[in-house]
Amino acid sequence: MKLKNLIIISIVIMVVFVIFIQPIIMWSSSSDVVFTVKKLERITTQDDSYYLVYTEEGEVFKNIDSLIFFKFDSYDVQGKLTEGQKYVATVAGFRITFLSSYRNIIEIK
Repeated sequence: MKLKNLIIISIVIMVVFVIFIQPIIMWSSSSDVVFTVKKLERITTQDDSYYLVYTEEGEVFKNIDSLIFFKFDSYDVQGKLTEGQKYVATVAGFRITFLSSYRNIIEIK
């Protein structure tokens, strides 16, 4: 009985994190950055498709739609970018290398 309760509590904690805490963390991590595009790439897997933006400054950004930021135009954002050009963009998230997690481009200014 105790194991069942522990499992239920763990599931509730994860749901609360995903619904409430994770969006707050993402929102609070947003910042404006200046970068020069080095390379643009579209990654397609069996289950997913997303864009990567490599910069001269050494950072790689992901460009995906985001429900948290009401961003549903990643294709259009990618189309605005040109290799060799400098941009100011709002980005959010964290670069976590071992999880292959990149900051997401929210808006090109």
